Amino acid sequence: MPQSQKGLPGLSPIAALVTMVAVLGTFGSALGLEEVSHEGVSLVILSVVLALSLSRLAPTTATTATTRGLTDVYVVPLVALSAGALGQLMAHHFDLGGAVFTLALAGALFIRQFGPWAARVGRLSLLPLMSLLVVPAAGLGTGPRSLLWEMAAALLALAWVTFAQTAAARLHLLPPPHPPVPANPSPAPAPGAVRSVRRLSTHTRMALQLAVAVGAAFVIGRTFFPLHWNWTVLTATIVCGGGPGRGDVVSKGAARLAGATVGTVLASLLAVHLPGHDDVTIVLIFVLLFVGSWWRELHYAVWAACATCVMALLNGYEGVPAGSLLTTRLLAIVLGAATATAACCLVFPTPTSTMVRLRRAQTLQALSQVLASMTLPGEESRQALVHFEARLHDLRRTARPLHLQQRLLRGVLPPDAHLIATVKGVMACAAPVRATVDQLGGNVVDDDTLRRSVGHVAHNLGLVRRIVAGRASDGVTTAHATPATSIDARFHHLNEAVLAIPGALGAPIRPRR
Repeated sequence: MPQSQKGLPGLSPIAALVTMVAVLGTFGSALGLEEVSHEGVSLVILSVVLALSLSRLAPTTATTATTRGLTDVYVVPLVALSAGALGQLMAHHFDLGGAVFTLALAGALFIRQFGPWAARVGRLSLLPLMSLLVVPAAGLGTGPRSLLWEMAAALLALAWVTFAQTAAARLHLLPPPHPPVPANPSPAPAPGAVRSVRRLSTHTRMALQLAVAVGAAFVIGRTFFPLHWNWTVLTATIVCGGGPGRGDVVSKGAARLAGATVGTVLASLLAVHLPGHDDVTIVLIFVLLFVGSWWRELHYAVWAACATCVMALLNGYEGVPAGSLLTTRLLAIVLGAATATAACCLVFPTPTSTMVRLRRAQTLQALSQVLASMTLPGEESRQALVHFEARLHDLRRTARPLHLQQRLLRGVLPPDAHLIATVKGVMACAAPVRATVDQLGGNVVDDDTLRRSVGHVAHNLGLVRRIVAGRASDGVTTAHATPATSIDARFHHLNEAVLAIPGALGAPIRPRR
C-alpha cells in the first residue's frame, strides 16, 4: 500500500487506470445492453458518463466500497429513473422541464448539509441530472420502456465502478480513505469574518446561486443556441459548483473557458485527419478520458480540455463536423461561465478570504487529528495523514485566486498579505508531518519521550490555531530538548513549522516559563 499520497491526489496514474477499468467495462457491457434494448448509442454514452462520474464519487477502499452498497443500489437507479422522466418532460415541455431540472439540481445541493447520508444522496442525485446535459434527452428513447433501460444502464455503471475500486483496494493499489468530513463544517476563523455570512449555510447559499445561474443559463441557451442550449447550462452548473467563494467561481470559469478553447481547437485539428465514424475515434476518446482523469487535479483546465475534445469528437462520430461548431461552442461556454460568475458574485456572495480562512481552519484541525492519531493503534496515523493532505489540497485550491491577485494586482487591489503568509505556513507543515508519519511506519507512539514530543507539538498547534483565528493566547511552549534520535528530529522540525505559522501576524510567541 502506498505510504502516503505524495503530491496532488489526482496525479496518480493508478487511480486513473482504475477509473478506466470501470469505464471500459461499462462501455463493453453497455454495447451489449444497446444490442438487446435497441435504444441507440446514447444509452452507451449515458452509461460511460455515469461510470466516470461515479468513479470520482465512489470510495477508494474495499471497506467503504462494500458498506455503501444499500444507499447506492437504491438511490442511483431511482434517481436515474427520475432523471430519465425529467429528460422526457424536457423533450416535450422544455420550459416546465427546465424549471423542474433547475429545482432538482438546487435541491440535490441543498440537502447535502444534513449529514453524511444526505450528502451522499445529494451527490448521487447530481450525477444522472448532469448526464442529461451531456446526453440531451432528444438522443434517448421515450416511454416507460426507455426509462427501465436507463435504470439498467445506471446499475451497470455502478456495478463496474464498485468492482474496479473494490478490487484495486483489495490489491492495495489505492491509498487508505480519510475519515468522513462533516457535510457543512463550521470551524471558527477570525471573529466577524464569517459570522456575517453564516446566516445562511454554505450549501443553502450555493443552492440559491446555482438555481439563479442555471435558470438564467436555460433562458440564454434556449434563446441563442436552441440546438445546443445544454452547453450553456452545463458550463453554468460546473462553474457554479466550483466552490462557494467568489475566487473559486472566477477561477473555475476561467479554467473552463481556457480548457474548452484548447479542447475545441484540438478536436477541430484532429477531425481533419480522422474519418469520424471509426474505431480510431473511439480509442482516442478513451485516451483523452484517461489523460483528463489522471491530470484533473493538477488543474481543472486539463479536464475541461479533454472533456470538450471528447464531446466534439462524439459530434463528429455522429456526423457533425467539429470545426463547424467551434464558434457556437465557445460562445455558449463564455455565456454560461459569465452567468454563473455573475450569480455567485451577486447572490449571497462569499469573499475569497472568508473561504480561505475556513479552509485554513479545517486544515489545522486535520493536522491536530494527525497528531492525536499517533498514539492510536493500526493505520490511524496514515488515514489521518491522507485526510490532512486532502484538506491541504482544498486549501491550496481555494487560496490560488489570492496568490494570483497578489502577483497580478498587488499595486491596484492587494490581497491580505498576512492571510497568504499564514496559508504558506500551513502548507510548509506538509513535508515534516509526512516525514514524521512515514518514519513512525504505522507504529504507535508509546515511548514516554516521544509522547511528550507529540504533546508539545499538539499543545503548540492548539495555541497557534487560536492565534490565527484571532483569539488571544498567553504564550506557546518551547520544543523539547535538542533531538537525540532521528524521530526526535522529525518532531522538532514539525514543531518549528507549527510555530512559524502565526509569525506573519506579528503575534507574540513566548515560551511558557
